[in-house]
Parts: sequence; C-alpha cells; structure tokens
Amino acid sequence: MQMEIEPASLARLKRTMDKLGHPEVMQPVMKLIAHDIMTKTRAYPPEVPRRTVGWWYERGYGWQLDGVRQKQTSEDLKSKWYVKAFPTYAEIGNLARYAGWVHGDVQRYVHQKRGWKKLYDVALDEMPALLRAAAAHCRKIWEGKA
Repeated sequence: MQMEIEPASLARLKRTMDKLGHPEVMQPVMKLIAHDIMTKTRAYPPEVPRRTVGWWYERGYGWQLDGVRQKQTSEDLKSKWYVKAFPTYAEIGNLARYAGWVHGDVQRYVHQKRGWKKLYDVALDEMPALLRAAAAHCRKIWEGKA
C-alpha cells in the first residue's frame, strides 16, 4: 500500500518554487508533512479483549485457537511504514502485505469499526494545517530566514 498526494495547492506551490529556481528547498517540508500524516495514521486503536475459547487475533503474532498460537501471520504493521520525500511531493507507504485492508481504500469494515484510520482520510483531514506550515516555510525562505 502506498499513497501520493499532490493537491492543486501543492502544484501551485511547486510552480512558485520552480520560478525561484530551487524546488528542492521544499523537500524537508514535504518530509515533515508526510511524516506527520504517517504518525497519525499508524497509531494503533485499543486492543480488543482476548477470548479464551474459539478463534481470535493476537496483535503482533496472529491467530490463536483456544489459547494455542497457530502459525505466526503478523508482519508488525506499525514497523513497516516509510516516507520518501521529493522536492515537490512525498510518498507514504506500508510494506505489510495486509496494510491496504487496514489503512487503505479497501479497508475492511471490521478494521474501521475497531478504530483503524485510513491513510487517505488522515491526509485530507490534516492537509489544511500542513499546507499552512508549508506556506510559512516558503515565507521564511523568501525572507531569508530559513
């Protein structure tokens, strides 16, 4: 699962930075924006109380049956996140093979119900504040204070 966001506001910002001749000055801001989105998305919701009979999922390990661990299936979703920053955009991703069903557009209802966040939704919610931060950074660059 991975996601790239480059809304119209960022495209306008890119054109402005290109005119200044140094589009790479935005790369640190792109990394901060993406890291903030990633941090808010990857937060685990509260764990579901364990059952002692039947099947249940043990976070960080996998499925259990009647208290007996089966084959380990968890890929430790939280540790598989990455951010790649470029001069005009950032990429946020997760390398766990099941990440899309937990944080992606194909999120299963059970994960939504338990409180797992979709990457895209977090990005949209955070974008206005993050664009203000990017604009403030550009202002500092323009004024020679960055």
